[in-house]
Amino acid sequence: METAQAQPKLSRAQRRGTDKASVRARRDAGEAAAATKRMRSHITSLVYKAEAHALKKAEIANNLPFAHEEQRPRIDAVFGPVESLLDTLVATGEIETLRNGVAGFRAPDGNLYPLAPALESVCVTYDKLARTHGWDDQTAGLRKLAKHFELDMPITQREVDAARASIAWMRDRTLTMTPAQISAEMLEVQIQRELAYAGIIKA
Repeated sequence: METAQAQPKLSRAQRRGTDKASVRARRDAGEAAAATKRMRSHITSLVYKAEAHALKKAEIANNLPFAHEEQRPRIDAVFGPVESLLDTLVATGEIETLRNGVAGFRAPDGNLYPLAPALESVCVTYDKLARTHGWDDQTAGLRKLAKHFELDMPITQREVDAARASIAWMRDRTLTMTPAQISAEMLEVQIQRELAYAGIIKA
C-alpha cells in the first residue's frame, strides 16, 4: 500500500505571496464587476435617452400641423393610395379585389382591405370634423363612390370626379389640423362604431 506523501510546508514568505495573489485576484474581480456594472448602467442610460428622444420627437411631430413641410408625406400616405386607385380605375377600368370579389383597397401597410368600408370610415371621420369645426361638409362625393363599390354599381367619370373633389377638400382641411387632433377624432369615431355594433348606442 502506498503511503500519502506529506505536502511540503510553505515558508512565511511564500504564504505572504499567496495571500497577496489572492487579494489581488479578489480586487481584480471586484474591479471587473464594477466596470461591468458601470457599463450596463451607461448602456441603460443611453437606451433611456434614446427612447425619451424618440418619444419627444414623436410628440412634437404629432402636434406639428400638417401644413408643415415635414408633415406632407404623412398626408400623401393617407390620400395617395386612394388617388392612385382612382387613377387606375379611370385608366384601366379595373381595381384590385379580395378573394370574394369585393373591391379592395391597398393600404400603406401593404395589405388589401375591403374598399367601401375604408372609404366610408374616412367620410365619417371628416364628417365629424366638419361638425366639430364648423366646416362645410364635402364628403358626399367620396361617400357616394363608397356606396357604389358596396353595391357593385357601375362607376362613371362623374362619380370619380366627385370623389376627387371630396379628397381635395379633405386634404385642404387636413392642413389646418395636427396628427394628434386627427387621431383623437378617428379614435372617437371608432369607439362610437364599436358601441353601436354592441347595441349600446344607436348608429
